[in-house]
Amino acid sequence: MILYTFLKNTDLHAISAFDVLSHLMGYSSLISLKRYQKWDLGRADKMEVEPILSTTYLLLNLNKEFYTTTPPSIANDGSKKTFRLEAISPHVDAQAILKKIQNRFSNTVETLSHTVIWDLTVCSELAIADLQEDIMKKLVLTVSFRQGLLINPLLETATLTYIPS
Repeated sequence: MILYTFLKNTDLHAISAFDVLSHLMGYSSLISLKRYQKWDLGRADKMEVEPILSTTYLLLNLNKEFYTTTPPSIANDGSKKTFRLEAISPHVDAQAILKKIQNRFSNTVETLSHTVIWDLTVCSELAIADLQEDIMKKLVLTVSFRQGLLINPLLETATLTYIPS
């Protein structure tokens, strides 16, 4: 089962990242930047996962976040193109969370992984491959103070894929 979690309120982290990328770094083609978490709970089903979500804060806080089992929809039109960046972050210890879940819920979940997802929507006439390379170089991989922001290549691994409408 895969869960996608989102903040119920404004995502200040995503707003700040958008502001830096579009204004301070001058990437004016960036139209939208959205962030959410993806939890892959392996073969666990909804009946096994529901008690974890409703009685603990291990995967999300239901007071601040909501979840869905389907990824957010993308609406590309004309020159607007959306790319999905999936980053494996060292800041979330999925194995430690998995052990807590297994101890409390009698091994209902066998595997657990966590990914931070960014949806970047840009307005550009560039070909998909060229645009993807441009986004990786200018927005994603942190190389210097003026280039890249979303991924630290020393600590994180990420993939950027085009999401067709």
